[in-house]
Amino acid sequence: VILECRVSNHQTEMRFCILKEGDKTKIAKGQAPHTSLIGHAFETTFEISKGRGSGSVITVADTFDTSAEVLEELGEDEEGGPGEGKDNRELLDWGKVGGGNTQVSQKMSDKDVSELKKTGAGGKEVIKTLAESSETFKGKTEFSQEKWIRRKANKHAPQFIAHRATAYSLCRGFYFKEPARICYMREDCLARLLTMSNVQPGSRVLMADSMNGMLVASVAERLG
Repeated sequence: VILECRVSNHQTEMRFCILKEGDKTKIAKGQAPHTSLIGHAFETTFEISKGRGSGSVITVADTFDTSAEVLEELGEDEEGGPGEGKDNRELLDWGKVGGGNTQVSQKMSDKDVSELKKTGAGGKEVIKTLAESSETFKGKTEFSQEKWIRRKANKHAPQFIAHRATAYSLCRGFYFKEPARICYMREDCLARLLTMSNVQPGSRVLMADSMNGMLVASVAERLG
């Protein structure tokens, strides 16, 4: 199985693993026990839930847009919508409780966040509570609010997806993880190569592979 975690818009974390009872895989700033993954369908989205136990994971219905959902909930009681008609010129981020500053913009300390997670609160609930406890959040522009929430989501609500190991997913995974092993070939280039070669079930194919078996496996998959 291939585990994929979107760290940022420019960084994707990939892990290749064979699921076994009792084993764990490090991903999304945590340990994902294989026992929690076995039995679920491919393309299931998981969330690292450190508050429910060391290295536990929970399933979520789908990859959610954390910033959109949190902003929608926070903006229900705010006239004009969150971040609308505002700018950041007058904002000063003073740090957080316990940082040595007398003035703080974040009222929750790291200990408070840990206690909140231990109660079973999910990532979205933690982020919403942090936003409500911030003195400067409501004064930010909508763009700044989304950026702030996405940064908190990567820290407190990391998610990953379990993909089936196919030619497409393997090529994509190697391109992000070790592109030199497959001669820096992207998945769309591999698909075009297979299409132009007209590989189909029943074909007799003569080929040369310098991609550590990636091309051979792709052709074998097409042959059925």
